[in-house]
Amino acid sequence: ARKKMQTLLITEDFGGQLMWTMSIENYMGYQYITGPELMEKFKNQMEQYGVEQRAGRVLRVEKQAAAFLLHMEDGGFYEGKTIIIATGKRPRMLNVPGEERLKGRGVSYCAT
Repeated sequence: ARKKMQTLLITEDFGGQLMWTMSIENYMGYQYITGPELMEKFKNQMEQYGVEQRAGRVLRVEKQAAAFLLHMEDGGFYEGKTIIIATGKRPRMLNVPGEERLKGRGVSYCAT
């Protein structure tokens, strides 16, 4: 988007695991920042450069002669010359009593 390319971000979970990460101490430029704070900075930068954001789920990617066609769960579609697929990650849950209630307050997951 910074180079004046039309850019679209499609996600069903904006921010993903970052949104419930309570403490980040190893991201360059910050001694300490929470996941939601860092995600807000990412969103501000995307808006600054005109990156469009759409909530949704891509069901299928179809390669055509000069483009890719993304088929959406809601029946819509998007077309683009280039796509980047970033599926994100989810932590492996412990499945113990109180895990959800104590997430970020004693129960934590590390992505590194």
